[in-house]
Amino acid sequence: MLAALVVALLPPGEERPDWFPQADKLRHALAFMALWWVGSHVRWRSPWVLAILLLAFGILIELAQRMTGYRVASMGDVLADLIGIGLGAACWRLPQASQPTT
Repeated sequence: MLAALVVALLPPGEERPDWFPQADKLRHALAFMALWWVGSHVRWRSPWVLAILLLAFGILIELAQRMTGYRVASMGDVLADLIGIGLGAACWRLPQASQPTT
């Protein structure tokens, strides 16, 4: 989470063309899928608490970016974070729930 926060708050580098329009949304979703994966392996909270904490973290990043003066806050980024959280939950929590109990 610290690495994601640092990268999100660094001043923008040299402007280069992106892979495709809105490619940053894909990066947001992938980052939050990875954060879900790490958080789900800690197992210190329920999946719902993890999802809420990650969403709050995404909102915090956008609020912090708004205060920098050189970054722009975006609800689209928060939505991409939420999609990443949902995809992470679908990929790494549902298969565990389908395992038979003994």
